[in-house]
Amino acid sequence: MRKFLIHCPGNSVAGGAESLHQFGDCLNSLGEEAYMCYYPYNNNFFKPNKFSSYDIKEKKFCDNKNLIHIFPEIYTKASLKVKKGKIGIFWLSIDNYYGYKDHNNLIKKKFMKFKLLYKTRIPIFMMKNYFHLYQSHYSKSYLKKYKLKGFFIGDYIKKIPDKSFRKKEKKILFNPRKGKHITDQLIKKNKDLTFIPLENLSENEMFNLMKKTAIYIDFGNHPGRDRIPREATLNDCILITGRRGSAKNKSDIPIKKKYKLNHKSKRFYLDFKKLVNQIFEDINFHQSEVSYYKEIIKADKRKVIQNVEKFITSF
Repeated sequence: MRKFLIHCPGNSVAGGAESLHQFGDCLNSLGEEAYMCYYPYNNNFFKPNKFSSYDIKEKKFCDNKNLIHIFPEIYTKASLKVKKGKIGIFWLSIDNYYGYKDHNNLIKKKFMKFKLLYKTRIPIFMMKNYFHLYQSHYSKSYLKKYKLKGFFIGDYIKKIPDKSFRKKEKKILFNPRKGKHITDQLIKKNKDLTFIPLENLSENEMFNLMKKTAIYIDFGNHPGRDRIPREATLNDCILITGRRGSAKNKSDIPIKKKYKLNHKSKRFYLDFKKLVNQIFEDINFHQSEVSYYKEIIKADKRKVIQNVEKFITSF
């Protein structure tokens, strides 16, 4: 009987690690046999408490002809250890594969790219015989040019609020780790606006802040379908993004173009202030403008299960 071994960084509770646990949980719910394999392999790791609700157990690295190995894009070099089983790569991001950070210059980007290819990645041309899984349409679109055999999986937000939140404070939330060089300038140029960083907060504290705040902004590089913008949308924040990475297309973040601002435009700061003022003048209207995205996010779990079913059938 075939078994899936899903490789994941040990003790990580980041969004990518959760997507891997969700994938394993879906496989098991559909009658497959899947396990998490945490690395570095010589350490003893256990499933993080945050992921305790996902039905998947841990297993040490092993290899045989019945095993299907799933590696995240940030650890593709470990696939060279596999001699008998089949190999798949789960593309949780594109930028993270290359080691691109939010505001690196071209020289720094090239240095990181070659450094990571040496340490933990292998070039894409060496993965032609692997199958590939995509967390975002951004990844799928980017890798299409390499003509890889791929399956769109996606992921979902586990915690869905059971009601809408209409009483909102005229404030702006942001993640200080995303698009910092842009957000810092927005804060500097808008002393009359209140910006609140999402940092040093528990999950419940973050959600409670989202429930009462009108706007969430994210001018980061959106390496995949980031979780915090979706969590903010579920908590009825009006989402404003840039146009980089997965935010650029209509599938990963399907909000109207007016909520996606080009940070390179000469009018960027004026457009931002104008949009924020419009939102604060009629928060309920703008919530209704993005409410369809909230419904899409709510349906993501069902879609992931369907996508995993298609993957299993096609595989």
